[in-house]
Amino acid sequence: MLSFYIWTQERGSENKVQPEEIQVLTKEKPKAFELLDIGDENTQPTVSVRGREIQVCRTSCFIFPIDGYIRQQVLSFVGWVWFDRFILSLICLNSICLAIYDYRSDEHAGFNGLYNDYLDRVLTVAFTLEFLFKVVAWGFVLNKNSYLRDDGPNYWNLLDFVVVVAALIDLLPVELPGFGWLRVFRALRPLRSLNAVPQMKVLVKTVISSVPRLANVTAVAGFLFLVFGIIGVTLMSGIFYHRCHADPAPVLSFINGTTDQCWSWPYAEDDRLCSGNYNCEASGGYCRGLDDDPTEELRPAYPGGSRNGLPWCPGSERTRLFPETDFIHFDNIGGALLIVFQCTTLEGWTDIMYMVQDGYSFWVATIYFFLMIPLTSFFILNVALAVVDEARADFDEEEEGEDNPDDPEGEDAGSKKFDDALMASMDMDMDEDAETDEEPWLYCGLVMVCRKIAFNEKFMNIIMICIIGNVITMCMERFPPAVEEQAVLSLLERIFLIVFCIEMFVLVMAMGPVKYATNPVTGFDGAIVFVSVAQEGMGSSGPFTALRTLRLFRVLNKLANRWPSFKVLLKAMVLTAISLNYWLVLFALVLYISTLMCQTFFAREFHFEDPDSFNKVSNPGEFWCPGTEGLDWHFRQDCIPRANFDTFLWAFVTIFQIMSGENWNTVMYAGMRAKGWPFAFIFALLILFGQTLFLSLFLSMLMAKFDKVQDSLDAIEQEHAEMAKMKKQKTASKNSLYEPGDEDEGDRPATPPEPTSKPSALVASYQEVKRFYKSITERETWPTGYAWFILHTDNPVRRGAQWLLDVEVELPKIGEKVKVFDNVILLCILISSVCMAVDSPLQDPTLVGIELIRGADQVFAIIFIIEMSVKLIALGLIWGEDAYLKSGWNILDSMVVAVSIVDMASETSVPGLKTLRIMRAFRPLRVISRNENLKVVVQTIFASLPHLLTLVIVALLFLLIFALFGLSYLNGRFNACDMETDVGLRSQLGLAFTTPLCIPENLSSADPVSGGYQRGHFELTNNTHSAWVGNETNCTSGYREFRRPTADTPICIGRCMPEGTYETVPPSWVCPQALTSADQLPAMCGPDVVRTKSAAELEGEDYIAAMTRTLVLPCGGSQVDQLTGEVSIQPVSCEALFCPDVSSAKRTQCEDNCEKDPFFCTVACRSGNKASAECQSCFHECVSACTCSDFCEPLTKDAALCLEQGSRWAPVIQQNFDNIGTAMLTLFEISTTEGWVDVMYAAADIQEHYEQPKREAQETLWSLGFTLYIFFSNMFIINLAVGVIVDQFMAMKTTDKSEALSAMQKDWVLSITSLYSRSVFVSLQDLHELSTLRRKIYSLVSSTPFEHGIMGAIVCNTAFMALKIFPAPDQNLYPGDGWDLFLEVLNYVFATIFTIECLLKLFALRLNYFRDSWNLFDFCCVVATLAGILISALSSVNIAAITSVIRIFRIARLFRLLRFLKGLNKIFMALLISLPKLINVLLILILLLILYSILGVSLFSTAKTGDTLNEHGNFRDFRAAFITLFRASTGEAWNEIMHDMWKSEADFYRAGDWCAPDTIYDFENKYEVLKDKCLIDIPNGCVQTIFGHNIWPVIFWVSYTLLISFMVMNLLIAVILEGYEDGKDSPASEVVEICVKVWLRYDSDQRMSLPMGTSLVFINEALQEIEGDRSEDNKGAEGPAAIPMKYVAALDVKVFKAPDGDRVHFISAVRQVMRYHCLGDDLASLELLDQVKDHMEKKDAAKLSRLEEKAMVRVEKEVSKQPPRTSPASVAPAPEPGAAGLYDEGFRDQKEQADLGEHTVHSETGVTEPGMSSREPQAQDLEPDEDSTPVSPSPPRKAG
Repeated sequence: MLSFYIWTQERGSENKVQPEEIQVLTKEKPKAFELLDIGDENTQPTVSVRGREIQVCRTSCFIFPIDGYIRQQVLSFVGWVWFDRFILSLICLNSICLAIYDYRSDEHAGFNGLYNDYLDRVLTVAFTLEFLFKVVAWGFVLNKNSYLRDDGPNYWNLLDFVVVVAALIDLLPVELPGFGWLRVFRALRPLRSLNAVPQMKVLVKTVISSVPRLANVTAVAGFLFLVFGIIGVTLMSGIFYHRCHADPAPVLSFINGTTDQCWSWPYAEDDRLCSGNYNCEASGGYCRGLDDDPTEELRPAYPGGSRNGLPWCPGSERTRLFPETDFIHFDNIGGALLIVFQCTTLEGWTDIMYMVQDGYSFWVATIYFFLMIPLTSFFILNVALAVVDEARADFDEEEEGEDNPDDPEGEDAGSKKFDDALMASMDMDMDEDAETDEEPWLYCGLVMVCRKIAFNEKFMNIIMICIIGNVITMCMERFPPAVEEQAVLSLLERIFLIVFCIEMFVLVMAMGPVKYATNPVTGFDGAIVFVSVAQEGMGSSGPFTALRTLRLFRVLNKLANRWPSFKVLLKAMVLTAISLNYWLVLFALVLYISTLMCQTFFAREFHFEDPDSFNKVSNPGEFWCPGTEGLDWHFRQDCIPRANFDTFLWAFVTIFQIMSGENWNTVMYAGMRAKGWPFAFIFALLILFGQTLFLSLFLSMLMAKFDKVQDSLDAIEQEHAEMAKMKKQKTASKNSLYEPGDEDEGDRPATPPEPTSKPSALVASYQEVKRFYKSITERETWPTGYAWFILHTDNPVRRGAQWLLDVEVELPKIGEKVKVFDNVILLCILISSVCMAVDSPLQDPTLVGIELIRGADQVFAIIFIIEMSVKLIALGLIWGEDAYLKSGWNILDSMVVAVSIVDMASETSVPGLKTLRIMRAFRPLRVISRNENLKVVVQTIFASLPHLLTLVIVALLFLLIFALFGLSYLNGRFNACDMETDVGLRSQLGLAFTTPLCIPENLSSADPVSGGYQRGHFELTNNTHSAWVGNETNCTSGYREFRRPTADTPICIGRCMPEGTYETVPPSWVCPQALTSADQLPAMCGPDVVRTKSAAELEGEDYIAAMTRTLVLPCGGSQVDQLTGEVSIQPVSCEALFCPDVSSAKRTQCEDNCEKDPFFCTVACRSGNKASAECQSCFHECVSACTCSDFCEPLTKDAALCLEQGSRWAPVIQQNFDNIGTAMLTLFEISTTEGWVDVMYAAADIQEHYEQPKREAQETLWSLGFTLYIFFSNMFIINLAVGVIVDQFMAMKTTDKSEALSAMQKDWVLSITSLYSRSVFVSLQDLHELSTLRRKIYSLVSSTPFEHGIMGAIVCNTAFMALKIFPAPDQNLYPGDGWDLFLEVLNYVFATIFTIECLLKLFALRLNYFRDSWNLFDFCCVVATLAGILISALSSVNIAAITSVIRIFRIARLFRLLRFLKGLNKIFMALLISLPKLINVLLILILLLILYSILGVSLFSTAKTGDTLNEHGNFRDFRAAFITLFRASTGEAWNEIMHDMWKSEADFYRAGDWCAPDTIYDFENKYEVLKDKCLIDIPNGCVQTIFGHNIWPVIFWVSYTLLISFMVMNLLIAVILEGYEDGKDSPASEVVEICVKVWLRYDSDQRMSLPMGTSLVFINEALQEIEGDRSEDNKGAEGPAAIPMKYVAALDVKVFKAPDGDRVHFISAVRQVMRYHCLGDDLASLELLDQVKDHMEKKDAAKLSRLEEKAMVRVEKEVSKQPPRTSPASVAPAPEPGAAGLYDEGFRDQKEQADLGEHTVHSETGVTEPGMSSREPQAQDLEPDEDSTPVSPSPPRKAG
């Protein structure tokens, strides 16, 4: 519908007729049909249909001629604009009907029946008629411009045709088998709406044009996928069958008591694979695999030696441990490719890596996945982004050129409209305090007074303060609510509401009602005020409470007016979002169509016995889960996973979830389980099209439009600033001439005073501090020039320190000087970092290595203290140009050193400061300051910070707004009953039901502490009837009956809490004193460990038992007698047990709180019932719970029933919205797309507080709400951050020092560097000296057919390696080991082929064979293969694993394909070009990973494990920490690890678990005790706190995510984009390859030198071939005649003498080709190439000079081999007039050239003659002739 609306609007705007055109159009109204040209045999008739000229076939369908009445009327009808609009409206109707269609209802009932029986048939008839009309009008397929051939395949009409055929087949009374899949095309019909909107067509064309460009990326990705897939199949096949068994071998048993035998081999209870990093340690079982496992030790040992064909017993079947590994595995290439594809999307890859670590090898798995992720995900996906961005940019340029070819600037109408809208938006100020000098809307005293108030700066600041205060009061809301605060907050809310009402009145009077309502800011705020007043009048919070948070937008607006850069960013964001409206419509349409298609395949198919593991399918195709008849639909979906396609809403959300990448793999597993493995392609296409293509296009458009908008806004803002400055100057001059009293004040509008007339006190204070700092740091007298106030620059001590800093040594081979002091410190930093990485709190402190490491840490701390002291002496503190603290890197060094000093002090005297030890982890960052390349990367990050800061502020404000919404509606509602017991809730037992309990009659120190238990039990007889039975039984001795009088009367959970978390101290016999020593900690050893417990440990176990105990007790002990109705207070209650002594003031406060409590006693004490016994009892319970709130947690409704019946009322997920902090953290987490679907599901199920969630109770609101939030936060805000960082990186590139070189000079430097650095041009030289046989063999091995044949063998070998299958195929097809034997024979065949290739090349090339790295690689593969074959044949040594590894390396030969596939080579070159900068970014990434790893080990090594912080992902040592952090950098469940760490000691006690306080985890003194209790191998500590608050995990993970995921990873994107951009042009290596190919046409003997004349022909031909303009004109011409005259002046070749004439070496000739190639037609820039070294940095210039010297030495060495002795010659230009000069400086110095005599080359003869002087090229030589035609050659003459 939205696309239809846009289409009609566009058509309406296009059809608007200008006044001057009206008369013309009315005179010449186009006819409905007109035959313009009948055509002939070769041309089609031309007709005009409603003003549009088209060519149509002469006779359509062989029966309708063009001059026939029917044909003409049909043509006129289908060309009618309302025909298209009618069909489009039918398409929209059909789309809406498909979305409304309910797959969970009968197809002939309700709307389904209406659609299937009537609407679908009507629509089918309509679309069939449309098809017939168009076929009659245009013809079907045979002729040009027919229905299916509109200048090529007409895909839209083809789609319509398929849809019509599918619909007609569906209407047949008999169902045709095999045609059901055609129904899918019905879902594609909405795509036709795209054809109606021009802007949408542009987007679609951009997407389509991107697909062919992505072919090369797809090829590279496929190549990498194949490589990693074959590696996995070769090494890791069968590992997912590695499982732990209870017995070492299978045993024979009988099937169910029959005589039939089977093999019984039960599995152990381990939930991990084995044989790798895990070997069944938990269960003590035996690790085994299948019968044909590659590892012989893992094969089952059958008694008797064989299985004898007997089956496996039930429960012992050979299955994989994890259900999803039925689809993702390494048993064949299909499963392996699916694993690689899934890992490329970074979803679920760590789970697979952990499986491989457990089942194969820790190190192999880690290396395998750590190589796969960067190459496939980091590189390939970003290259795809670069390709899509290139396609978008090129398509935009083409569209601009086509739309307006005469416009020199290339602006099309769309861009002009955009610019006009941009200017209009900038001209409209949206602030309520703008335009203060306008005329009043009404001249009266009240209006004038209100204008003075409204436009006063102080008034606006007061309103801003009130807005911020209002937001703060809203942020103070939390759950459970602090009732005593609620009254204050409510009062403040009313005060703020009064203020805003007054403000509204003032602004309405000042601006006028019309302007107030039409101004977006004031009108929006007024609406909020009206809603707030109405809400206050209703007396409840209401559903619109959170709308008050939208006032924060006014804060944004105010910041924008005070902060120009912020204003530019904010408006750029808004306008960018507006400019992407068509993309949003297209994206919504794609989601819509994908939803309909997937519903066609998967509706009612996702029904599983276990919806979490998708292990088995149950009742597919049914509406609901089996056995749920009679239940409400909310409770009939237990077998259906949350991500399903049963309804349009959840199908739409699931499609969006897949495109966001969150848990898409689990949806794919479900689809494959339900429909089969081929349906994995559907989900792969969704990922490829949705994520890779569509979202890449969105990011590209976002960055491009954001750049354009921001540049325009910057220019406009600067112009406005200049205008404001001029206006201010005019106002100042006017005010200086104005005298008071000259003008009546009432005759002119009151203007507010300038807000800047008097600076505020804060500004004045800041300026004063700034002046003071400047006076200190920029003094010209003492202490400037003095270090530490006393050491002048001439002081010997200071001079010695300076000498120590400056002393240098020269490296002999490199020739560079390095500073000794800095490099020694750098070495110390590296060694110190390694020591910190090796150390861990869990290491035994008595080990010699650990003692050395920790001692070395002290030594390094002293070294760094000395370093800082030396620098302070040499540089001074803050006075001086190079003062110590004027460098940010020195400040970082000083912080690290200060921490080291505090650390050393803390070990002796200040134990409380040991927390600062973790700051030592920043020591590795000091490496950055000592490496220039790393400093550039860090400077890019720092340079991005100011731009990112404004974006962060906007993001935080939006985050705060969304968090306040969540806080208002979702606080306290993410809890549910865990159903550990059979619990009957209010939905089953009635809203007023309360559980009968038995509670103790008395509790004292002499009795064991216990709580109540339920009397009776819940019984579910069927789905429609349930009851509580057994409540007539009596309580056991010592217990009495108890029952809450009402459902909202609270029941309490009584539990002990850790010391320091409560005010009232409970009795010691109830809650014992806290543990104080490691000796008291309970052990964590398994049952197989036998040890003796000490008395202290038994005491600790008692303490843990008391702390983890939960008591179900009445809060205050009140009870209503059912007979008398009287209230009695019993002695046993939670308050009496934990808080026997409560102050009267506390009780009074609690009584006031309970009067206002929003959850308790709302029904029992409702109006008119406050005097009842139920109210009195409930009120007493509420007060008691309040007075002892530290230990007694009150629950009511379903939460109370859950507790009373033995289960726990626990959080559904780890995230919540219970306070503003956790709400913002939750939203930040899901902004990274981690866990957002779980939060959405929890929100969709919420009920009222303390009520059990109901599945999909509020599905529409929260599913769409979170979907929109993810789109805004992740796809818009975070992608804008990507754009900012990429822009800043490109800006840093333009300001780089290398930019001193022009583009031509850069190309020249790259070209000659590529030439000089290449060591081998041809594999063999001087072929004329070889024997005939050797030369023939060389010709064979260097020929193209031979090379292609070997490449074909490599491809075939790779393909057959990919055919390995585990277990082997059916033995009926391949008897015995036939398949494996077949592959082994092929392996021998290919080994023979590659061996023959190697021998032939060795014979032909001899030692030259080893000069090529590819030959070396091939040689190693061949030798290793032969060695493996020989060892296997001649000995019994099993080297299968080694042989497999060797076989894998053959795959690397596929890289040789890059020589032939230019598209792949382009992407590979992009990687090579990006490699240096990628290495720098990766080094920064590694440094940060090391930093955070050391921090993590210091903070969390002893943390208790949880669901995600487990044996795989943890911080117990540096290795595990590094892997965990790398995993988190890809976004894999980082938030779950954070939540596992975030649990406090009290949280564990609430969950019935425990952790040891970090204060008693004493490794230094109690290591052996902790080791004995297994607390080293299984850490069980609480995370250390800061002032009693566990905030380290939040700080750690949020900072890590911001720094790594949002900044460093985005730098990778910037680098790859730049590398791809730089690699688009032909790189210098391709130029060299072309030159080699052309050279060998003339140098058949490969002497690497040619005669002078031939070399000039080579130069010309090579240049033409490089530039793609090869012609036959200059063939046969030699000497200077072969070179166009315009190029002769730039000729600079080096010539040497030979008996057969002057010769030119290959390097000299190619250098000349590159010279011409770089110059192009700009010969005036010749001098720039010759002076390129003068513009380069010294370091780079020296490097280039060294390469050039090495190349010259090589040339001289090869020249010296040429018999007879040759001498270099200097070539000078010939003196004949009209000829361009040729000159050369030669290889030797001037003295050698003088001794040898000078030679010149005549331009006509090309012959060198002695005695002719050389000259420099003149100006006229540099000017090309207008027709650069080569001079015809003259007859050659002999030299001398």
